[in-house]
Amino acid sequence: MQPKTPKISVIIPTHQEEKYIAKTLSKLTNIKPTIEILVVDGGSRDNTVKIAKQFTNKVYQIQERGISKARNYGAKKANGDILVFLDADVHPPQDFTEKIFETFNDPTVVGATCQIMPTKSKLAELAFFHFYNLLIQIFTKFKPHSRGEFLAARKNDFLKVNGFNENIPCLEDHDLAQRLSKRGKFIFIRDLT
Repeated sequence: MQPKTPKISVIIPTHQEEKYIAKTLSKLTNIKPTIEILVVDGGSRDNTVKIAKQFTNKVYQIQERGISKARNYGAKKANGDILVFLDADVHPPQDFTEKIFETFNDPTVVGATCQIMPTKSKLAELAFFHFYNLLIQIFTKFKPHSRGEFLAARKNDFLKVNGFNENIPCLEDHDLAQRLSKRGKFIFIRDLT
C-alpha cells in the first residue's frame, strides 16, 4: 500500500486586491495536482471577492481586518495537511507542489519559506532581492525567519502553536517561524522562487 500523498491548502488573505487576485488564482488553478484554494477577505469594497469566486468556491468574508486573522480563519477552514500562505500578488511556478511535497517528505520539517523575486525589476532591485534571499537562507539555518509572501506549515503543527499571533501588528510571519521551529525544522527551500 502506497503512503497517502498529503493535501496542500493555499490560503490567501485579501483586502482591496482586485488588481492582482485574478492572475494569482489563475496560476494556482492550473497547478497539478489540484490544490485547495481558500481566499479570506477582510472587508474589500472593490471587486476582490467577486473575482475570487470565479476561481474558487472557498471564498470567505470576515468582519475584522487583519492579515493574521484572515490567515488563521483560512487555516481552520482548510482541509489540507500542508498549509501554504501566499499574498494575493504572488505567482508560484508550475512545479510549486512538487517542491512542497519534496520538502515536507521529511517528517521532521514543520515549516518552510522560499526565495522571493519581483516579476519585473530593475538591476538594483534584482541585486537587492538576491542579497535579501541569501540573507534569509543563511539566517534560517540558525534563527528561522519567514516573509508573508510565502510560508508553508504542517497543519497539525500550525494549530499546536496557535497559528499566527493576531495581537502583533507586524512580523507575524517571523514570529510563527520561530514558534514552529521549536517543534521541528523550519527550512528555506532554495530551488523554489
